[in-house]
Amino acid sequence: MTVYRPLTESGLNIPLQKPRIKRTYIIWERKHPNSLWQCDLKLVGQEWLVGILDDHSRFVTASELFDEGITENIIWLLDRAVHEYAKPREILTDHGSQF
Repeated sequence: MTVYRPLTESGLNIPLQKPRIKRTYIIWERKHPNSLWQCDLKLVGQEWLVGILDDHSRFVTASELFDEGITENIIWLLDRAVHEYAKPREILTDHGSQF
């Protein structure tokens, strides 16, 4: 308001005729743990961070930094997460070539 009010008073900003529509967002979340895991990778500096997240609890079941973002590393991490937390019903990834 500190900037908005002087701009409006000097005629440099035309106020909106009607209020903006507030957007509502639907949060999609599974009802049960291990229903869906989400897996993705991101380049962090010179290394690839691979993360696996439970959709219900947002708990990170596994994450690891790798020199390469290749299929073998993702399978290794997924295998480790399954052995520690049980097999999920579904796994969601983007359509990257490593998946």
